[in-house]
Amino acid sequence: MQSIIYNFHYQGGHTSMHSVQSTKKVRLVTVIAALLFATACSTQSGNSTEETPKATPQSTVTDAEGEGISEPAEAELEPVNLKWYFLSYGTPTDMDTIEAEFNKYTQELINATVDLVPVEAGDYEDKMNTVIASGEEFDIAWTSNWSFGYVGNVNKGAFYPIEDLLPEYAPNVTKLFGDKLEDARINGSIYAIPIYQTMTQIQGFVVQKRFADKYNLDVSSIKTYTDLEPFLQQIKENEPDIIPFGAAKDHSPIWSAYDISWTGVTFRNSDPKTIIHTDFAPEYEKHLQTMHKWFKAGWINKDAATAPDLKSVLAKGNVAVTQDFNLKAGGEAGHKAENGGHDVIYIPTQVPTFTGVTATMNAISHTSKHPERAVALLDLMASNADMFNLLKYGIEGKHYTLNAEGKVVPIADSGYPMGVQGWVMGNETIGYLMEGQPDDTWEVTIERNENAQRSPLYGFTFNGENVKTEIAAMQSVSGEFGAGLQTGTLDPAVYLPKLQDALKKAGVDAYLAEQQRQLDEWFAKK
Repeated sequence: MQSIIYNFHYQGGHTSMHSVQSTKKVRLVTVIAALLFATACSTQSGNSTEETPKATPQSTVTDAEGEGISEPAEAELEPVNLKWYFLSYGTPTDMDTIEAEFNKYTQELINATVDLVPVEAGDYEDKMNTVIASGEEFDIAWTSNWSFGYVGNVNKGAFYPIEDLLPEYAPNVTKLFGDKLEDARINGSIYAIPIYQTMTQIQGFVVQKRFADKYNLDVSSIKTYTDLEPFLQQIKENEPDIIPFGAAKDHSPIWSAYDISWTGVTFRNSDPKTIIHTDFAPEYEKHLQTMHKWFKAGWINKDAATAPDLKSVLAKGNVAVTQDFNLKAGGEAGHKAENGGHDVIYIPTQVPTFTGVTATMNAISHTSKHPERAVALLDLMASNADMFNLLKYGIEGKHYTLNAEGKVVPIADSGYPMGVQGWVMGNETIGYLMEGQPDDTWEVTIERNENAQRSPLYGFTFNGENVKTEIAAMQSVSGEFGAGLQTGTLDPAVYLPKLQDALKKAGVDAYLAEQQRQLDEWFAKK
């Protein structure tokens, strides 16, 4: 059977965007035939209640390279409904409007409607854990190596293996990622489709430019948290309405400032073969002391331990400095939007490091009755610029406008504040640029993805199945103390020993031993 072929072009390894808001030029060529075949097979095997659809005579069309290929002239493909959960920063009150427009594409291309279900970032993991535990039928869920963990959910059977579906229903994804898809392989199979965005990590600080200019901040001198202290004190003394450093309950350290890396396991860059636990590391104790000092000095917002997420703290534009775990190419425009429209500058604390594809993905649920259709939808999100821009930015003229350069200018209070999070949706490089992003943003992104240095632990994936009881107990303990300690609200001299003692009782030693065992075996095979 032929693969799915869409009418789009690759340039320099990524999908080019042409006539983006024009009529639907991206055409489904053989997906209907593939889906019909899958539906027929599942019906014959007794795994579906759908009737076997009837395929009709073939017609010939021309693909992007001008070659003749066959497509069904008319195909009776049973309509289905898909449900997609994804993480959201901000509440999109105009979601129903976006969903209605989005479904015009999906009904035409794969004969499916899609329930789009955004969940606030601060609530996402708890919400999805409840959904999984309930056995709810849904089709797609955003997952990662840092929230709603990909590996853990694979190990407990929450996700559906899709490797056999990718050549047929996701040829664009397969071509886009190439052998990088191997990074998503767990226990011998692939369960999620990555988002094509920056696959490198550059941690660092984000500073409002107006304050950096006003106080002559020497950005080249900033390597660690303590290097920021004179600047933060200047803000405190001279800017009474400004928060010197913004944090929220999901705050955690920029580990590169302490020569520590995290790639699913934690290690010092100087000794990548030895697993450590940050809550017992001297560097972490030092960091907590710094944060508590800052909190007592009034440099950190008082509600940091309870603020749902950092974006809610930044929204008023009154935060001088914050941090980010990924200073992406062209990302300043997104941070400007998050910071009340104020320009920002980046202060990186590490060189670009390739960290793999598992930082942001969409997985297929094991409860999905239509995994082929779900995979085909995600392939569209990797190749169809119209659909991607709609889900990322909304409707032109209602949620954003395009400036003279063809770049997005968000409309304030439009009801769809999603423009900075294409990294949960599909393929960033086929989307519009935002006003202020350099013209070469996507080219730089692709170049970094291909050429950044790789983590010494790239390719290693920890399987927590043997210590899942300990992991659950440790997560409960961390939830009790983590936000208060990491935002500086709690005194580490008092509460860090309590956290460490609770982790010991929860089984942290067994957890670390299992991580070390697996890492030793991995290095031995290299």
